[in-house]
This record gives sequence, C-alpha cells and structure tokens, in this order.
Amino acid sequence: MKICTNILYLINSGIVSQVILTTTPIYTCDEICGQLIPVYGLCKIDLNYGYLNNNINNTKYCVKPFIFNDYECVCSPGYLLNGTICINILSTLTNINQYILDNISMLDHNLNNNISNISNKLEATKDYLYNYFTSEINNFRQVVNTSLDDIYNQHNQFKLIVTSNISSLQIQTKNLQSNITAHKVISDQLRVDLQSVNSTLNSQIQSVITSLQTVNNSLQSQINSNLASLSSITSQFTSFRSDAISNHSLQNTQIQNLVTTTNTQKTVSDQLRADLTSSTNSLQTQINSLNSNLQGTNNQVSTISSSLSSAQNNINSLQTQINSINSVNTVQNSDIATLKTQIADSGGSGALMCSLVFSQYGYCLNVKKCCVLAKDEINTSIYKCKYYDSGYNYNGMDFGDSEISIADCGPFTQI
Repeated sequence: MKICTNILYLINSGIVSQVILTTTPIYTCDEICGQLIPVYGLCKIDLNYGYLNNNINNTKYCVKPFIFNDYECVCSPGYLLNGTICINILSTLTNINQYILDNISMLDHNLNNNISNISNKLEATKDYLYNYFTSEINNFRQVVNTSLDDIYNQHNQFKLIVTSNISSLQIQTKNLQSNITAHKVISDQLRVDLQSVNSTLNSQIQSVITSLQTVNNSLQSQINSNLASLSSITSQFTSFRSDAISNHSLQNTQIQNLVTTTNTQKTVSDQLRADLTSSTNSLQTQINSLNSNLQGTNNQVSTISSSLSSAQNNINSLQTQINSINSVNTVQNSDIATLKTQIADSGGSGALMCSLVFSQYGYCLNVKKCCVLAKDEINTSIYKCKYYDSGYNYNGMDFGDSEISIADCGPFTQI
C-alpha cells in the first residue's frame, strides 16, 4: 500500500515527532511516491510530499524541510531510527531492563556461592595452620632444651681450660717483660745506627738524583737531535720514494725499509723517553718511601735495602736503554750512509739520482752523469750529459759540449 501525505499534515497531526539526518544506506522516494529504491544518501521526493514505508512496520517517513532541497528519514512517535530501521523504544527499554534484572539475579547467586566457598576454605586453612605451627613449636622447644644442656657442659669444660691457661700466661708475661727490657736497649742502639745510615743514604740518594738528572738531560738532547734528523730524513726519502716508485723497485724497497726503520726508531725514542720519565718518578717515590721508613725498626732496614736494590736495578735499566739508543742511532746512521752510497754510486740507480737532483731525465749510460734536456736548443729532443758528484752537487763540468740523442741516455722518468 502506497500513501502520499502532505508534509504539513504529517507534522501538524503529530505523526512526525523527530527528524534525524543520516548518511547510512537508506531508501529514497521517487517523485510520484512510488516504489522504494535502495541507494546511499538522503530521501529525494517531490516537493512537500512524504512517503510512508509500509515495508518497515509503517514507522519510517521521507520528509522535506521547508528550507532545504534534500529530504530526511524520520520515525513515528515511540520509535527511534537505528541505521535503516525504526525500532520501538518502549519495547527495547523493557528488554534491556529485563536483561539487567536477570544478570543481577545471576550475579547475586554466584556471589553467595563464592562467599560460602571462601568461608569454608578459610576455616580449613585456619585448622591446618594451627596444627602445623603447634607441631613446629613443640619440636623447637625440644631442640632448645637439648642444646642448653650441651652448652652448659661445654661451658664448664671451657672454664677449666681457661683457668689452666691463665696460670701459664702469667708465667709467659713475666718472661715477656724481661725480653721487652732487653729489646728496648737493643732498639735504642739500633735507632742511633739507623740515623747514621739515614744520613749516609740521603747523601747517596741525592748523588743518584743528580746523576739521573744529568743522564736525563743528555738523553733528552740526544732524542731531540735524533727526532730532528729522523724528521729531515723522512721528508727527503718520502719525496723521492713517490717519484721513483714505478721504475725503480729496488730503491723503492730500500726507501720503504728506511722509512719503516725511521718510524720504528721514533717510536722507540718516544717509548724510551716515557720509560725514563716513569723510572725517574718511580725512583723519587721510592726515595720518599725510604725517608719515611728509615724511622722504623729492623724490618724497616730490610725494606730500605730492598728499595736500594730496586733503585740500582732502575739505574742499570736506564743505562741499558741509553746504550740501546746509542746502538740504534749507530745502525740508523749506517743505514742512511749505505743508502746514500747506493743511490750515488750504483750504475743501476743513476736514473733515480738524476730524477731526485736535477728533476729531469735519466743518466748517461755507464757513467754517473745525468741526461739533461738542452732547453736552450731549438730542437727540444737534444740532451747533454751533466756531471754530478756523490753529494748531488753539480761540479760545473759537462761531459763535453757535444749533443747526444735520447738513445744515449739510460732509463729515465720525467718528474
């Protein structure tokens, strides 16, 4: 059944009591109050008309507010729009109230049962704990009584032993007093002797400190000199190593070894300096300890002797380190002199020498002369032989004035 009713009649007659806007899937009304069409959106009907949906208990309407073009879904009095369905409010509230009452009754029953169960369990627990602790208390009382008897017997035995020991201790005390008197005389004499030894040791210690300071200053000067030499040598050989590395593997290997040795010696020198500082501080600490311990007894004399032995060992260790530095410096100077000789005199290293000294090309075959590009000539492919001594100094002599071709030059590397 299809009913089209004027919207004013619906409102004035009380059929429409509320207007609820929704965007859930709902039904819309066609322009002639025809069939229902399920779509998403609001109700769309002809102007000022409503549509009664007979398929949902005659409770839902399509209405159009006077100031809007869209239409909204409403329910009759006593009904509430829930999604796309109008539900009876009174019936729903009755069902909810009955559900709440049923749940309250069930909870009350369960609570009574739980209270009864808990009460029974507490009563059983009380009986168990009473019996358990009563048994434990009786057992403990029996153990305590037995222990008291044992303690009393042991106390009597201990009293007898103490009485016997007191008599023995009185005799030993008298003997100890006699020994203390004799030891006091010896201690007084020992104190005088120690003061004399202290004076002698202070003089010797000051002499040792002066010697160590002299050695330290000398060693510091040597280390600084060595570091300056090592820095200069490292700079020189690092430069020509990068220039000649591709065509002169033998000289490159020697330079690498020398650089490694130089770095090693620098590390050794740094370590020796640190060791010397540590040894000096340690010796000073020992000297301070000696000054304090010399006021003691015979055990302090033994400590002084041990400290002096340790100080002597430190002095010997410092001398060994100084000898090691001197030995390392001798080996290093020998290596540098050897490498210079090899670079200057070896026929196979002439190209490296010329590259390092003149920054030009290789060497003249079989002679220690550098092939130098005759830049003042028009023909830049002409070379001349320049003579150099082992110190890399050009001595002013040319290998004649004749020009030579590059074929007369040995291996060369342009810098």
